[in-house]
Amino acid sequence: MRKPLNKIYITQPFGVNYDIYKQFGLAGHNGIDYRTKYNPDGKMPVYAVMDGKVLEVKNQGNVGYGKYVRLQHSGNEETIYAHLDSFKVNSGQEVKEGDQLGITDNTGFSTAAHLHFGWRPENYNYNNGFKGYEDPEELFNKPNQNNMYDVKSVLKNEIEEITNKDYGKTFNEKEQEGAADDLKASRKECEFFENSFKDATIKLSAYQDELTKEHELLEVAKIKLDEETAKNKNLSATLSGYVTKVTELNKQIEIQKETIEDLEAVNNQVAKDTSILDALSFAIKAILNRK
Repeated sequence: MRKPLNKIYITQPFGVNYDIYKQFGLAGHNGIDYRTKYNPDGKMPVYAVMDGKVLEVKNQGNVGYGKYVRLQHSGNEETIYAHLDSFKVNSGQEVKEGDQLGITDNTGFSTAAHLHFGWRPENYNYNNGFKGYEDPEELFNKPNQNNMYDVKSVLKNEIEEITNKDYGKTFNEKEQEGAADDLKASRKECEFFENSFKDATIKLSAYQDELTKEHELLEVAKIKLDEETAKNKNLSATLSGYVTKVTELNKQIEIQKETIEDLEAVNNQVAKDTSILDALSFAIKAILNRK
């Protein structure tokens, strides 16, 4: 087993910075970030830490891991190598420990060139707060009798130092420059999140103002509704009074109709009585004339 870069300097360990990574549903950083800014463009070869098969070669653009390679190893362990510039392998390809997978860069959710390395152990728990990833230091601390990483890495680092174009600087000076670059990158990252927080605060304040205005409009609408309800109640009472009056008038009309009918019956009777009287009067006159 070996590590993914020839030079190892951790800029962000596993499990830190919950406030940054909670937006991705994580309990913290779910891998290790290694510095790659040993030259101006921050590009370095990335190597497979052990034998395996390429599960994914993917480009997420300006979000997430950006360009990354994910490997599967024996026992269903997985490793991921993220924020790359380019790929040297294809999906489904078998790789050996030390095979080059790609070149580091600053793609995806990243503020400076670096390598994000993640490790999922055998039978990992996806719901562990880190989407199944665990601290890669545990992977590298596994006992391995055949592990020649230290010797290989020392030799490769010595060769890289000898062939480095910047001959005029000592290793310590380069380390200090690298640390300064990391500090700048960290400051940029802090500024990015600070600006994001400010933007979110401004948007939240504007949203609260809109809610306040909506609340005021609702209060005005409620007052108007109450007024209309009161008017409707008064109108309903008035209509009810009119209905009562109309009912009483209808009753009086019915009474008058009955009275008229009674008067008509009396009038008919009077007419009959008058006819009878006329007949009697005529008869009496006839009798008188005979005498």
